[in-house]
Amino acid sequence: MNRLLELARRRGVDVVIVAFAAAAQIELAFTRVDAPRWQVTILTLGLPLPLLYRSRFPLAAPVAVYAASVLYSFVAPEAFRDVFVPFLAVVFTSWIFGSSVVGRRPLLAAAGFVAWAATISARLEDSWGSNFIFIVFVFGGACVAGFVTSHRNRQTAELRERAERAESERERLAAEAVAEERGRIARELHDVIAHSVSVMVVQAAGVRRLLAPEQDREREALLVVERIGRDALTEMRRMLGVLQERKDDVARAPQPGLGDLERLVEEVRHEGLVVDLEIDGVPVELPPGLDLSAYRIVQEGLADARRHPGRGEAHVRVKYAADELQLEVVDERARETGDGLSAMRERVAVYGGRLETGPAPAGGFRVCARLPLAGASR
Repeated sequence: MNRLLELARRRGVDVVIVAFAAAAQIELAFTRVDAPRWQVTILTLGLPLPLLYRSRFPLAAPVAVYAASVLYSFVAPEAFRDVFVPFLAVVFTSWIFGSSVVGRRPLLAAAGFVAWAATISARLEDSWGSNFIFIVFVFGGACVAGFVTSHRNRQTAELRERAERAESERERLAAEAVAEERGRIARELHDVIAHSVSVMVVQAAGVRRLLAPEQDREREALLVVERIGRDALTEMRRMLGVLQERKDDVARAPQPGLGDLERLVEEVRHEGLVVDLEIDGVPVELPPGLDLSAYRIVQEGLADARRHPGRGEAHVRVKYAADELQLEVVDERARETGDGLSAMRERVAVYGGRLETGPAPAGGFRVCARLPLAGASR
C-alpha cells in the first residue's frame, strides 16, 4: 500500500495527463469535425502529452501545449470550441504554466499569455471581447492559482530548510557548549585532585621520615604510597595536559567554593541585579570538587539572570540537608531557559544529583540543584 501511495504521489500527474489524452480521443470519436480527422487527432494529443516532459522543460512543455491549442483553433475552430476534455487539458496546463513561472520572468510570461488569449479569441465565434474576457478569466485564473500555490510551497520549503538549519546549528552549539563545560569541569577537578594527591604524597613522605630505623615494613609501605601518588600525578598531567592550556592568572587562581558566595553576590549586585542570599542549615565541610561544583552552579544561575535584560531581583538559597545539598536560584523575571543550563546539568550529573528547572511558584524562573552529601563531614 505504501508503495502504491508513493507511486501515486510521484506519477499521479502523469496519470492525469495520459487520462486527458485518452479521454480527448474518446470524445473526439463522437464529435463531428470539418477538418481532416488525423490532423485533429494529432493536435488533440498535443494538448496534454507535452506536459509529460514538464520536469525537464518546465516552461517549454506548457508553451508547447499552448502552441498546439492555437493550431487546433486554426485547423478545427468548431471542434476546439465544442470539445470539453481538451478544454480541461488547457486549464490544467495553465495551472502548470503558472507554477513554472515562479522565480523566472512573470511579466514576459504574462505578455505571452495575453497574446495567446487574444489569438484564440479571434478564432472563436461570437464577439472577440467576450471570448477574450472568458479566456483570461478561466485560464488566467488557473495560471494565478498555480503561481500562488507554487510560490507558497517554495516559501514553505525555504522556511522548513531554514528551521532545519537553525535546529542543526542550535544542536551543534549546544554540543560545543557541553564539550567546553566538560573540559572546564575536567580542568577544575584535575586541579582539585592533583592538590589532594600532592598533599597525600607530602604527608606520606613526612611520616616516613619520622619512623624509627627498625620500622622497615612501614617505611616500605609509605614509599609505595609516595611512588604511586607521584605516578598518578604524572599520568594525570599527561592525560589532561591539553586541558591545562589556559591563562597563567587563571591557572594560579585558587578554586572558589560556597564560602565565596558572599563575594559573588556582591559582584552581581554591583552590576545592578538585586540579589538576596539565604543559607539554611548547618554548613558542613564539603569535598573540594563538590564544593567547587556547587559554587559554579550558583554562579551560572546568576549569570543566566544577568543575561536577561532589564533590572530585576534574584534569590539564592543554599540548604544543607541531612543527605544532600540544595542550591536554588530564582530569577523573578519570567524567561526562557538560558544556555547555562547545559553547564549546570553536566556538573550535577558528575555527582549523581538532580537538576530541576521551570517556573517558580511565585513567578519567574527557578533552577534547583540537589547534590548528594555522601562522604561530607560534619
